[in-house]
Amino acid sequence: MSDSFLSVDKLESFAQDLESLLNVQVLDVLMLERHMPTRKMIDHLIVSLGAKKPKQFGYPQEILKHITNSNQNVLIIYDISYEKYSFKEFMAKVKAVKRDFTTQVVATAMPHLGPKIKEAVALGATQLILKPIDQISLKDKIKGVLQLK
Repeated sequence: MSDSFLSVDKLESFAQDLESLLNVQVLDVLMLERHMPTRKMIDHLIVSLGAKKPKQFGYPQEILKHITNSNQNVLIIYDISYEKYSFKEFMAKVKAVKRDFTTQVVATAMPHLGPKIKEAVALGATQLILKPIDQISLKDKIKGVLQLK
């Protein structure tokens, strides 16, 4: 796996990347995450960095409709274990949306989803968060990021 992708041990670099995005750009954070603990931790991380709580979606089609009408940069956090809609199809449709703003996709996955993780990398996911995310470790990393401000 590429160094640009995240493991739980490298979550602070993801937080730093988000911090720089939040400081430089107007950013709309959209999320399709089925794992409630991961969703809550990412929500907390994003809010801790000064952004609005991510908008949670139940279906990929809702995200696609939202980005089609969005007039700001978008960060999509997408659980690749979502069974009802292939990540490949989702990424193809994201890339087909013509926008004047950036769209970045961060994939979340359990480590046992090896083939899906490789597919996410090949399809252009900006980053990858492996689950489960350790809550105590994430809290320490958030505190570290906040001290950088």
